[in-house]
Amino acid sequence: MLTILGVVCLASFMIAAFTWSSQNTASKSPKEVILGAPSVNEWNTANYFEANKVYTITMPATYNYHSGTTITYYIGVVATAGQGTIEVSDFAVTISGVTATLSESSAGVWTSTLITVNSPTTSDDITIIIVPTNNALDLGNVSFAISAQTSA
Repeated sequence: MLTILGVVCLASFMIAAFTWSSQNTASKSPKEVILGAPSVNEWNTANYFEANKVYTITMPATYNYHSGTTITYYIGVVATAGQGTIEVSDFAVTISGVTATLSESSAGVWTSTLITVNSPTTSDDITIIIVPTNNALDLGNVSFAISAQTSA
């Protein structure tokens, strides 16, 4: 009986010892570019667009290099309207905070030129500048989705 009790105690000690020695690291995002929550200027009170008025959306971009030293990506902007149809050139859309330009590939869809970021840069503040033309004044419930993409 003493032998069985000794084996049970030793087994319990060994399990506890191995459990005590386990180590965990924090989780790491697999994404290389993470866009944070956007902030907007006067859009908080805007009911409708005004022609030739500047509207901005600013968000942080955080970079996760993993084992590399360079990240390349594109910014995509897609506008949708709940009322009316977005046409090419309804909006002039530009980007600042990174070295890139945006071009409209189809109505309401813009893609940046390639953005290259090198270590040790850990983040940038990216601003999307939107200027509606007179043609956009008939649109309602317009939203802009902004994303970081690995290809154009």
